[in-house]
Amino acid sequence: MLQENSEWAQIHASGHGSGDQLQRIVVESNCKKLVPIHTEHEDYYDKWHDNVVHVSLNGSIELQPGIYLGGDINEI
Repeated sequence: MLQENSEWAQIHASGHGSGDQLQRIVVESNCKKLVPIHTEHEDYYDKWHDNVVHVSLNGSIELQPGIYLGGDINEI
């Protein structure tokens, strides 16, 4: 699923892709920042992309001013 909003896009894949499939998505997406969510091997993404942001369990990150991903934004 590709959802565009202004200057950023979110790509979501459901199901369980193989490592090769996930690597292809990372490389071909040409994204500026990568935020792996719900993965058992997040260290792989550091090998495939130069700007990986890791989010702790129930953590949040600010994608743009006022736009948050994950966690409970009321705690920010």
